[in-house]
Amino acid sequence: MYQKDMLLIGFLLSGFQETQAIMYQQAEVESGALQCLVESVPLPPRLTMSPRTFCALQCSSQLFCNAFCYTESNCSLLELTVASGWAPPLLDSSSWCFTHYVVPAGPSTTDLARYKTVYSLNTILSNYALGQTAVSGARCEVSATDCFCSTYQVIPFWTVDLGKSQAVAAVVVTVSKFSYTSFTDIDVRVGYTGTPIDTLLTTYNATPGPGQIIRLQGSLALTGRIVSLFRQGLFQRSLCLCLVEVYSA
Repeated sequence: MYQKDMLLIGFLLSGFQETQAIMYQQAEVESGALQCLVESVPLPPRLTMSPRTFCALQCSSQLFCNAFCYTESNCSLLELTVASGWAPPLLDSSSWCFTHYVVPAGPSTTDLARYKTVYSLNTILSNYALGQTAVSGARCEVSATDCFCSTYQVIPFWTVDLGKSQAVAAVVVTVSKFSYTSFTDIDVRVGYTGTPIDTLLTTYNATPGPGQIIRLQGSLALTGRIVSLFRQGLFQRSLCLCLVEVYSA
């Protein structure tokens, strides 16, 4: 009986460990992410599980850890700004980095914008993150320059090409912890031109808090290939954001 009990406990423990591992999805993490290091944990010399599972368990045990990268010798536990939704696995990637997957902020489980092509003009200063980084799924934000801020324009914008025509029900934006006041008076449009003539999905006129996650959803899903964010107003100003996710109906 004792042996059977121990086998059952081992089986349940193994299942728990694997469940922890699959709660982290592969991600392309920027080289500067080690600025957001929580802890570096050496891999044991005689590891009885995969490095991914071991690192996932270490990350889950840390209050502020939501991502990790591992090498042949250690786990780097990270605290990043992470997109909430699931994304398709990376193809032909050598990345050994993973971010925590949580219940998606949109109505479906797949982030349609992840790793897609972004169109935006130059950033407000040359050392700011490019618009393309907003669909990376994870950012290490330790200063204002770590997230995208557009140049000053009459109508600042950020646009992503989904690659094909799709139904778009919600756009989820994680604003910067530093430049959060530069995300207001926003029009979200879906269509095929990437200009203000595309159909309006919804608007956002509030002022968010630092690092706030905002779900922008219209009354009906719209079909289109291009999703655009425009900042409206009477004066030239910048549009700032950290991460953008797009979800289909």
